[in-house]
Order: sequence, then structure tokens, then C-alpha cells
Amino acid sequence: QTFDLVGRGLVESCLAGYNSSICLYGQTGAGKTYTMCGAMPSAAADDRSGGGWQSRGLSRGLAQRSLECAFEEIARRRAEGLDVQYTCYCSFLEIYREQISDLLESTAGWASASLQVREDATKGTYVDGLSQLPVASLAEAEQVFMKGLRQRQVAATHMNDRSSRSHALFKLSVERTGGGSASVAGLCLVDLAGAERQSSSAKSLHAGPPPRATQQDMLRVKEASANNKSLSTLSKVIALLSQGEKHGSRPHIPYRDSK
Repeated sequence: QTFDLVGRGLVESCLAGYNSSICLYGQTGAGKTYTMCGAMPSAAADDRSGGGWQSRGLSRGLAQRSLECAFEEIARRRAEGLDVQYTCYCSFLEIYREQISDLLESTAGWASASLQVREDATKGTYVDGLSQLPVASLAEAEQVFMKGLRQRQVAATHMNDRSSRSHALFKLSVERTGGGSASVAGLCLVDLAGAERQSSSAKSLHAGPPPRATQQDMLRVKEASANNKSLSTLSKVIALLSQGEKHGSRPHIPYRDSK
């Protein structure tokens, strides 16, 4: 029902050549990642089977349903013999403590080189060096999505045994040619880390000797601080954009205050 309400129309818009986004925002522990990504297959299950979420009987989120809808619609149009060709690519990044990393690279993670956001008159806003993997089917797209999920920063907190500690953005890019026109559009699926009180984030569930527990608590506080900063900036940007122009001028939009 959630996908039919917010997702299906955006997938159709993407295939028609319009950029679309689904963004999940809210308090930590509210279920944002589960809503977007569904149940996470275990690494052992992934080794035994190359199937996707549905073939394993796992619940699917907005991301898997969006990918399924996109590739089913592309297959339907091809079967009808429409003079339109589609080429699809996937990219997956995370923003962890204000650093951007490519979740589809083997060296993904906070310790890897941080990617930079660039602006270009032709490309618009983009992440320099972010990989884009070609995908020709739902199965290939789900494998790319699963690879990125496994490399995302997660940790146990008092609110959630598997709390997302970073913002993640998965993008399906669709190039459409034929029928006398061409277009490139993207469907962005954004799972934001949850807003949380820094005092609460220190109450982690990590077991171990006191020195280790203290280090983990300090890390949770740093993560919460970075996430809250970016979420606050996002709120400011949205609020200012919604105001429109006043007295013939638009207010300053603080895009660059946070990644």
C-alpha cells in the first residue's frame, strides 16, 4: 500500500524522463531503513543463493518494489514492440560523519577516500568519482543494492540493535532513447539516519570491557552529532525553499553547510 501510494507514480515519472526521489526522514528506531530496504538477508544466505528478496521469502521495502516496478514496465514496453530503448545504471553512496563514500567499491567505508560533491553546468550537481554499474534486469539491480547495503555503517544502540549510522542514497539512472526523443532521469531512494539525542546515543549496547564500551559510546555521540547537523541543515534548506521569493529576491539557501 505504501509503495502504491508514494512509489509507483515516481517510478513511472522516472521512465518518462523526470527525476524523482523518495526520502525517509524521522527519529532513530522508527523503521525508516526497514521501510526502504526490507529485511536484510544474512551473508550466509547470500552465499548459498543468488536470488533476490522475493525468492527467499523476505519482506521487501520501497527500494526493491521500485526496482521491480521499473524493470517490469520496461519489459512490458519491449514486449509491445515500442520503439524505445532503456539503459539502466545503479549507484549507491553513504554519508557517514560528513564524508561521502561509494558503497559499491570494495574499499567502501569511512576509512576510504572521501568523495566530493561537484556542480557542473551540464551535469548539474553530482558526486565526483562515484561508480555507476550497468544493470539489465531486476536480479542484477538487487545484487548491486544488496552489495551496498552490506557495506553501510550500522551499530547497536539502545533504540535499535541494527541502527543505520549514515545517510544512504541509492540511485537508479535510466537512459531512454527512441521515438524521436532521448532523456536521462534518475530515481533517488534516500534513507536518512535518524535524529537522536546525543546523550541517548551514548547508551550503546556493545558488550566488552569498560575501555571498549567507552570508545564505542564516544563514537555513537560523534555519529549522532554529524547526523543531527546534516538533518538540521536539510530542514533549513527545505524551509527556505518553501518560502519562495520575498521582495523580489530569494533568501540564501545553505546547501553547502553540510554534505
